[in-house]
Amino acid sequence: LPLSLLLAVMVALFKGSSVSVMFTLCVFVVVCAQLYLGSLLTIAAPISATTPQTLITPREYLCGDHDNVVPNTVAGKKNLVHSAVIIRHGDRSPISNKFPFYSCWPDAAEWYCDENPVDYTVDKSNGQRYYTKNYVSGRNMSPGNCFEGQLTPKGFKQEFAHGQYLRNIYKDYLPVGYEPSLNFLRADDVPRVILSLESLVMGLYPANRTAPSKNLFSINLMDKTIDNTFPNSRICPSLDTLAHKWTSSTTFKRFAKNTAEPLTAALAPILHTPRALTEVGSCFDCFVTHSCQGKEFPVGVTQALYEQIIDAGEFQYNGLMNSTFSEFPNVNWATLAMGGYVGDVLSEIERNVEEGAGRKISLFAGHDTTIMPILKAYDVFDGLWPSYAAWIRIETYTMSESESELYVNFYYNNERLDLPQCQHPATWACFKSVSKSIINARSYCGGVEASGN
Repeated sequence: LPLSLLLAVMVALFKGSSVSVMFTLCVFVVVCAQLYLGSLLTIAAPISATTPQTLITPREYLCGDHDNVVPNTVAGKKNLVHSAVIIRHGDRSPISNKFPFYSCWPDAAEWYCDENPVDYTVDKSNGQRYYTKNYVSGRNMSPGNCFEGQLTPKGFKQEFAHGQYLRNIYKDYLPVGYEPSLNFLRADDVPRVILSLESLVMGLYPANRTAPSKNLFSINLMDKTIDNTFPNSRICPSLDTLAHKWTSSTTFKRFAKNTAEPLTAALAPILHTPRALTEVGSCFDCFVTHSCQGKEFPVGVTQALYEQIIDAGEFQYNGLMNSTFSEFPNVNWATLAMGGYVGDVLSEIERNVEEGAGRKISLFAGHDTTIMPILKAYDVFDGLWPSYAAWIRIETYTMSESESELYVNFYYNNERLDLPQCQHPATWACFKSVSKSIINARSYCGGVEASGN
């Protein structure tokens, strides 16, 4: 027993007064609370710099280190009519769902982010001003000055490099300077996504020092509640129905029993984390963010455990995306999730290749949960989690300036993927038909998406 409790008991025994008994009970309650909270604080105590830790080798495809990509030359060989680019944000800091404990585990790793969100205001009488948000070092979920899920300097460089890549392959297609009428920019209202899009645009269109007005870019956003950039059950309630079907399936229950639960039990003491807070999704995020940044892991996290978590995370999400209605087996979760977004992308392409809107390139920015279900919906997903800064490029072109028939190339991370429903080269008519079948899945959503809004 703690010394304070022993002293209290001794006081009660010697004096025998009711006041002493009450005092003893009060001390007992306080000490029990101390013991409980102390155990949590012990669990969550930061790992010191002298505590042994270990490094993990990340899976190569997860981190987005596309430094050796070979530019394709479609723009030089064919008559490009329009390019639609869909990107995942770049490398980021961890995201916590374990408050009030810590971001991933009791961690000494520090996270520093140079690229901060910028607010821009215009006052007709006083001109314009820029404001940056700076997160106070040491006052965030992870040590350092990054807020949760913030784009890191590495993430900025990844997207900037992609912008330069586009500048290289489109040097004869796009003007050197930014022209608003030739571009369309869209992101969801998340800082790392907006900063990723801005980073790519910075690489694509270097800053115009002679005409500052040319440096003003408009990014299209929408309320998160009804945004379809990511799987959103608020606008498609049937996503929750299919998710429940997946987690209730025999396959998932077998996975939970044989894989997820043993992993949870093994990792809880290693990560100094209450078992209830050690689940595959959280560990997946923490393992990817730390390994891609070369951050150390607590001793006991082996390469084999890391691989098991990555495999488990991919298995869970693939199973979810494959979930279908019994009465509508051709409509899976992924198709439902991205039907509206694919509709927005296709409409943007149509406005330019059929209606003459005049934009040459349309840039969309989102998440891994944007990229994966799109690939799945088009039936070209390889089952592997998209890297940071993963991207899809949809190029619409004619074989020559004298021809009018449109064709489509569909690229994922600079590799051309042939749509199984279309012969190569895919005609615009075939690509449009496949896209329409994805879009039409919205009718099974049972929410806002069902109306096409």
